[in-house]
Amino acid sequence: MKIRGEANKRAEAAALLLSPHSSQVPTLAHLARVSAGSGEAEMAEVAASRDDELVIKSPNDDRSYRLLRLANGLCALLVHDPEIYPDGYPDPHGTTPHEDEDMGEEDDEGEDEDEEYSDEDGEDDDEDEDGEDDEEEEGDDESEPKRRKDKGNSEPLFKKAAASMCVGMGSFADPPKAQGLAHFLEHMLFMGSSEFPDENEYDSYLSKHGGSSNAFTETEYTCYHFEVKREYLKGALDRFSQFFVSPLVKADAMDREILAVDSEFNQVLQSDSCRLYQLQSHTCSQGHPLNRFTWGNKKSLVDAMGSGINLREEILQMYMNNYHGGMMKLVIIGGEPLDILEGWTMELFKAVRDVHSLCLSWTLPCLHKEYMKKPEDYLAHLLGHGK
Repeated sequence: MKIRGEANKRAEAAALLLSPHSSQVPTLAHLARVSAGSGEAEMAEVAASRDDELVIKSPNDDRSYRLLRLANGLCALLVHDPEIYPDGYPDPHGTTPHEDEDMGEEDDEGEDEDEEYSDEDGEDDDEDEDGEDDEEEEGDDESEPKRRKDKGNSEPLFKKAAASMCVGMGSFADPPKAQGLAHFLEHMLFMGSSEFPDENEYDSYLSKHGGSSNAFTETEYTCYHFEVKREYLKGALDRFSQFFVSPLVKADAMDREILAVDSEFNQVLQSDSCRLYQLQSHTCSQGHPLNRFTWGNKKSLVDAMGSGINLREEILQMYMNNYHGGMMKLVIIGGEPLDILEGWTMELFKAVRDVHSLCLSWTLPCLHKEYMKKPEDYLAHLLGHGK
């Protein structure tokens, strides 16, 4: 989970650039169905807005871009990369592998899933071959996309498709009584959904089709991303979208994922940069968002449960408060035309919850010298109780 392919990195970076109550906690699947409501058909037909000219690109960039805003507030950047299908996108009315996920399974078994597409790697391989290959390349049209060939296979390896979702919530949202909760929530979303209840369905699908996935939690955002062979993009998106629609957050998986969070913490115990970061967190001012244990580990999470906190309810509450369309930025990179990518986005992400909220804030001058009079308390009282 530490190595990310080039397509994966591009999707993740683009998502980061785009990035932005009830006493009883119901199940996420039920709330997803209620929030989708009867307007799903209308949402699937028309996007709130689209823009094909927003991205300013280099003259050497052959990719096409479309910024899409869904009616539920989700913002998606769609990227058509012609090098993914250098011979042209196949007939969409024909049978494609993503319609039958088992197709090509036998071919996948003998391939190295860790191999990534790289222009540089392709050039290095060509230099190791006979001089005739070099002469042929020099005579080729420079605009033609390069394809890397697997030495053990005559079939070329094409660039992969990828997607990334950035949610505008990170470890700063951790409640003091359950530190590391945002990181734990990130882990729990991999544990199956209402549509795909098998815990290993998402990872299994990706690894079966030459893909990989990862996720990370920062202080103010959480990023999920994957890459997969070009033919299987829609199947991967179908499973990926359910993270943000109806995750199960299985109670019987929580103990295992607590150990997974603890394992990641133990891996960085000897990292000086992580130690310095945590030292800074512990020594900063009380009440500051950084003054917390953002990683989370077995002790912090188990201690929270030991003090009477229901971790599953806390996770569900955090998810319901923050995982909605207005907080999400999606990027999809594929070889399909933009219209097809848009159709998939509307179809698969239309059920992401839509939440409307209003937040007003004012910037005030420094009031340290007025601590005896506390003018900000008067303002807060008037705004909170005035008519």
